[in-house]
Amino acid sequence: MRPLVAMLPPEGKFRQFCFSIADHDNFEVVVMAVILLNTMLLAVKYPGMSERTNDITEKINYFFTFFFCIEAIIKLFAFGKRYFRELWNIFDFSIVISSIVFIVLEEVLAMNLSGTTQVIRSIRIGRIFRLFKKMKQLHIIFLTFINTFSSLINVGGLMFLIIYIYAVIGIKFFADVKVQSPMHERLNF
Repeated sequence: MRPLVAMLPPEGKFRQFCFSIADHDNFEVVVMAVILLNTMLLAVKYPGMSERTNDITEKINYFFTFFFCIEAIIKLFAFGKRYFRELWNIFDFSIVISSIVFIVLEEVLAMNLSGTTQVIRSIRIGRIFRLFKKMKQLHIIFLTFINTFSSLINVGGLMFLIIYIYAVIGIKFFADVKVQSPMHERLNF
């Protein structure tokens, strides 16, 4: 654990106004609701969508990008340099910047980046992990998972090693079995 960064009100009327918005509990609730709506919109996309539906989802995605851009700007004015001391803010800011870059590349420069744009939009799903920060029980479970991840990799590696050893033993013993009735190419060892 490390200490939390104190977010004190800044100097200047506009920055104080932005701070009062960014520090308000309802602002965070609205941001979380928009993140959930964005996640649901990403779940709606499917291959072979009609052109009209695709255009509608693109326009809604532009709205979400605009909203997240406004959120980042408000927080930047409110917190200044302290904005970049929280990892979630850095994550959000990088998603906003990459979304804006891909919109500019696609719309202004007429580049076809449909696959890459989908990847960037899919990374937005990671914003839903911000819910863990607000809900204490989910936060504890998430931190437990993160702390045990290295152990899970060790257990997974051990399981892979056991399966590999059994595969080698199986090939050693059963590689010379001839395919004959009732066995065939698809029904064998």
